[in-house]
Order: sequence, then C-alpha cells, then structure tokens
Amino acid sequence: MRPRRSIFALDYIGETLKIFELARNIEGFNEKELIWASAVLYEYFSVVDSSDKRLKKHILHYESLGISAASNTVPYKSVERAKHTVSYAELAQLVKARRSTRWYLDKVVPRKLIQDAVYIASEAPSACNRQAFRFICIDDESAISKVAKLPGGTAGFLDNIPCLMAVIGDHSAYLEFRDRHAIYIDSSLASMQFMLACETLGLSTCAINWPELKQLDKRITSALNLPQHERVIMFIAVGYSLPEGGIPYSSKKESVQLLTFLGGDK
Repeated sequence: MRPRRSIFALDYIGETLKIFELARNIEGFNEKELIWASAVLYEYFSVVDSSDKRLKKHILHYESLGISAASNTVPYKSVERAKHTVSYAELAQLVKARRSTRWYLDKVVPRKLIQDAVYIASEAPSACNRQAFRFICIDDESAISKVAKLPGGTAGFLDNIPCLMAVIGDHSAYLEFRDRHAIYIDSSLASMQFMLACETLGLSTCAINWPELKQLDKRITSALNLPQHERVIMFIAVGYSLPEGGIPYSSKKESVQLLTFLGGDK
C-alpha cells in the first residue's frame, strides 16, 4: 500500500502466525514456502510500529518462533522485476500458432516436457498466490481411454490422445463462500500458460471442456481418486501434432467487438 501504514494486518496477523507455526511443524512441508513465509513475517515485524499495544501478543508469539533471517522473497519494486525479451509481435505469432489440435502422432510425450510446461503454468497469477490447482498427467493408454470418454467434445478423437492432462482445482484453499469460483479463475490462468508453454516445446494441445454434472463428477472423482475438496476444472490433450491432421479454422472477433472504454474519449 502507498503510503504504508505503521500498523496494518491486525485482523489476520495472529491467525497467520498460528498457521505458520503449524506448517513449520508438518514433516515434509514445502521448504520453499516456509522460507517465503518466514521472510514476509520478518519484514512485517521489521516495519510495523512495535510500540502499539495491539501488537504486543503477536510480537511475543513471533519472537518465540525464532525467525532471525530474511530472504529476497518479500515485496519488491516494479523496476526490479525480471526482464523479458518477448516482443508483442513474437507473442502474437505464438498465440496464432497455438491452435486446438485433435490429431497426434503415435509418439510418447516426454514427462520432462510436461514438467517444464507445468513450471510455466506455476508462474500464473492466483488469488493471494494460493495456487489452488494442480495437474494430473495421464499418459497410460488404458487410463486415457477410460477418462477421455467422460468429458464432452472428445468423440471421434479420444483414441488418438497420447497424453491427457486433468486440471484440478482445490476448494480447501478458499474458506469463504464468496471465493467459491476462485479455483476456476486460478486454474484457467495456469492452464493457458501451460498450453502456450507446450507450443514452445513442440507440443500441440486441445482444451477440453468439463461439464460439471453430478453423475460425471462422481465418476471422475472415483477415476482420479480425488478428495472431496478437489474438482476437475478442465482437461487438456497434449501430443505431437499429426502434420496432415485437420485444424478447424477459428474466426476471432475483432478487438473493437470485445472492448469497451469507459470515461469518454481520450
């Protein structure tokens, strides 16, 4: 915030400290996340007005945790962001190249490439950086045949999918009813980055709609062994495109059809 107040986050700093302490005591908890959380807490207690009585119990709790070192995983200035060399024209060329592909070569998709694409997906924005999504890679032929027939839109090419990604949203990251749709936004942002990454790796993709229907949800939850708090958001077919395979022409709307400016002429 600008300007930053001398006292802030009183509504949730106590809960944050409790959750951090619990997380730190969980065996195998992600070390990278703990370092990030430690740095943020260190920064917070370094900048707030420690003389404020409302913070006293929280300061004591924080000091009992023994967080004594900071890292570079704290908010930074916009000018310090990572630099890129991708031009608008290059990006436009990439998005035009990525088209929904349904016909693939009979060729195994290396798992390393899937991992690389998921890394790019992980850089997508998510609400409060909760990253309430994950990917399940299905590259076993019998499993693909079983799962690919469940969503709509796969008739005719489901036996030609060498790799099928299930994008999973995690409701447990959002406790408020008002956030019930956040997993769909977060997962979709990550999915588009995944598909663009695949294109740069020589892989073609096809986003497959998942109709959220009660009976289908039961079947897919069982097939993928999902806990109750997780939902399938969509599927993505991945593979090496068949050179002679058909690609549907997609006429796109003009930007003037999609864009409205508010505030009068500029």
